[in-house]
Amino acid sequence: MGKRKSESSKGNRQPFLSDQANVSDSYGTIQSTGSGKSQYGFVGSTKENAVAMGRTLGIHTAILIMINGCLGTGIFVSPVGVTEQVGSVGLTLIIWTFCGLFTIVLALCYAELGTAIPLAGGDYAYIVTILGHFPAFLCLWIMVALIGPCATGMMAQIGSLYFSTMFGIDESNMILPLIFSVFLHLSCATLNMVSVQWAARISNLFSVAKLVAMGTIIAAGLVKLSQGYTSNLSAANVWQGSDYSPSAILFSLVPGLVSFGGWDGINAMAEEMKNPKRDIPIVAGVGLMTVTSIYIMVNVAYFSVLNPIEFIQSDVAAMSFATRALPGISWIIPLFVVVSSVGSMIATYMFYPRFAFSGGQNGQMPAICSYIHIKYLTPMPSIILLIILSIFFNILGLLFNIEAIVNMLSFFALFKYALSLIALIYMKTRSKDLKGTITIPLPVVVLCLVILFLVAICSVYSDPLVMGVAICLLVLGIPLYFLQRCVNTQNTCCKHVTVFLQKLLLVVPVKNSHQG
Repeated sequence: MGKRKSESSKGNRQPFLSDQANVSDSYGTIQSTGSGKSQYGFVGSTKENAVAMGRTLGIHTAILIMINGCLGTGIFVSPVGVTEQVGSVGLTLIIWTFCGLFTIVLALCYAELGTAIPLAGGDYAYIVTILGHFPAFLCLWIMVALIGPCATGMMAQIGSLYFSTMFGIDESNMILPLIFSVFLHLSCATLNMVSVQWAARISNLFSVAKLVAMGTIIAAGLVKLSQGYTSNLSAANVWQGSDYSPSAILFSLVPGLVSFGGWDGINAMAEEMKNPKRDIPIVAGVGLMTVTSIYIMVNVAYFSVLNPIEFIQSDVAAMSFATRALPGISWIIPLFVVVSSVGSMIATYMFYPRFAFSGGQNGQMPAICSYIHIKYLTPMPSIILLIILSIFFNILGLLFNIEAIVNMLSFFALFKYALSLIALIYMKTRSKDLKGTITIPLPVVVLCLVILFLVAICSVYSDPLVMGVAICLLVLGIPLYFLQRCVNTQNTCCKHVTVFLQKLLLVVPVKNSHQG
């Protein structure tokens, strides 16, 4: 057996490390087999000699990561979509409260899935385990090629635009914002390549910075309210202009739910959490209740100095608020937006490569996507893929309307959530052997699914052209699914490409969590 292994090593599978290699870092210790050959190999490595990502994320870190993922740039930039649809301050606050509570219920549904199937990849891992490869590939296509890169590109663009505002750079200058955006991409991605722990720590630091920023807005709003700026919240005006029609309420849910985007990312890191079965439900509940409370209080602060008409007409509501509530230091808002953008980008570069990683493990993406760096133990190829696609969408965001891309993102997210809820319903009714540590009643899951479909229909109706493009991009995943099934990844060309990339990036296979 030892002779056969030695001969195999001379063939396709070449050793990475010398005899008795021992690489150690904050994620754990990786040792050689001591048999004269390293346990690291190129294509063809077995489960016995593969490595695995370390479980380093505790519950407090996970809560802060979720908060950082949700508290993005939207609440600073222009959170007017809800008010534009329902018209009044009172109904706006009710919609924000409902969106927060609905998102918490969705997160608890995901928690049931995540505790029953604690694998890296989040939605993709659940869908491929329960529904099979085709729906899972569509989910993977949406997450890897559309939602992740598009969201990251827009975060970088918004951060670069506010950076330009801080230094008085002309908004028509597209080159400098693009350069700064690329710099943000490379910085945030490199941090995630080198260390998950340091990425989490810096992401947490920026989470605190964003909380301080929103705390400043809330505090300024409370000061204004204490000074008598309460007319917009008075009984006579709080319901003025309300539109109670079902269409207006459903339309208002689209921007409201999008503002909570990013809450599902922590499920994708289940394999890196110390105790996912215990922690995921707690993280979902505590993290989203915190975000919901902050969003409501920030909106109350906005309305302390801006009436609904002024709020809707403002392109940058936070800046309009700062001009009135923080005279002399209104520059602090662009600074907070940049910090918010960078923090959200770090969290996104932490979350989304895990979907490509999981897809590579399951054979629906190139195998190289499921490899990790030999020293840093991070999914470097998947992170590099996200860099490339994100910069592409960043360029598109500079050339076209960002709002249209946001609408497409909302549609993709709703479709993804619906697929996961269908998987949960199937698990509850057909897969009795899969049990989570919490159980959401089946009627609640069905109700959430119905609400998602209604909101998706409204989003298509509100902008048929943009949503038509979104549907076309979604449908593009169907031929790509059959194409990847036809391609033989074991041919000589594919193997040579994989080995070349392994040598270039110093990455190795990991134990396939989908196959045990």
